[in-house]
Amino acid sequence: MTIPTFLVERWIGKYEWTIPYDLAETGVFPLKVEELYAMDPALPERIAACQLDYGVNPGRTELRAAIAEMYPGKSAADVLITHGAIEANWLLMHALVNPGDRVVCTWPVYQQLWQIAAYLGADIRKWDFRHDADFINIRKLLEKPTKLLIINSPNNPTGVAFTREQLQTLVELGEKSGAWIICDEVYRGIAYDDNTVPPPLTALQGTRTITSMSLSKVFGLPGLRTGWIVAPPEVREACLRFRDYVSISPPKISDLLAEVAIRNRNKVLERNRRLLLRNHRLLTEWAATHRAFIKLETPQAGTTAFPKYLATVDSETLGRRLVEEKGVLIVPGFCFETENNFRIGYGCATEFLQAGLERIAEFLQAVL
Repeated sequence: MTIPTFLVERWIGKYEWTIPYDLAETGVFPLKVEELYAMDPALPERIAACQLDYGVNPGRTELRAAIAEMYPGKSAADVLITHGAIEANWLLMHALVNPGDRVVCTWPVYQQLWQIAAYLGADIRKWDFRHDADFINIRKLLEKPTKLLIINSPNNPTGVAFTREQLQTLVELGEKSGAWIICDEVYRGIAYDDNTVPPPLTALQGTRTITSMSLSKVFGLPGLRTGWIVAPPEVREACLRFRDYVSISPPKISDLLAEVAIRNRNKVLERNRRLLLRNHRLLTEWAATHRAFIKLETPQAGTTAFPKYLATVDSETLGRRLVEEKGVLIVPGFCFETENNFRIGYGCATEFLQAGLERIAEFLQAVL
């Protein structure tokens, strides 16, 4: 079996290490190890003394307990540590999906969230939430027995975030259809304007809810490759059975660093919130200034935006020419199976975001 190309990752991987202005990356400007050391003076000694054998299969109890504090009613036993949310989602799909299963997924969305299930033989039904504010279409999609309802909130690429009430409705609809409800929450934690950060999916009323999360995006620590799953025991055990064939256990040094970040999450998120608020304002002002050829649905949360551009050039050509002529990397809409859009990540240093946006505007103005 051949799995289809992961369009976003192949596109970014082609250019990201040589481009002056990378607006394709969707994490917050990363922290340095020394910043974590400053949060815990004992950490350098613990790192130096760390014996580099295999880690604990589900992750160290101390790290899992720290993560569980973010999930009301959960304990360390409810958490499984993974190599980023990307492994978390891979494990969940393999643990839960069989050929012929009906899987409903929010769309547009990060390709992994539906492509793995499709590769495993699922019947994929995509729900374009942008045009279903009253949840009429999702109710129809869930009228038939369904194995998985996959949600991504805040959404990559649009920055749309479901409210607590909307998430609870989705849980109820999903459970009524017999589905497990998975929410990829890697962009959860920071919201803008009058929007609030809703509770994690597993804190809502329901018995079949699952969360995947990581330190890669709003925490600004992608290099740790630390993610996790919060799920009922039968799901965690099924994920562990598959993980034995893939990565066995999380790295011990990452576990130590991640625990410090989680225990100091208020400091970490406040540092990142200040940057994102500044960049979110810059992005929205840029879109308003260039409304003649840019239409932006203002992101409600997270670190991504999905502006629509008014030009005749297709999105792949737009992306390639921005790289070649302006030194700017974005993710073209075709990577999300759509056209006349592109994804921007605005968690980078503000001066880089400003320079990149100016170059995008110059290009679009020239090709109108």
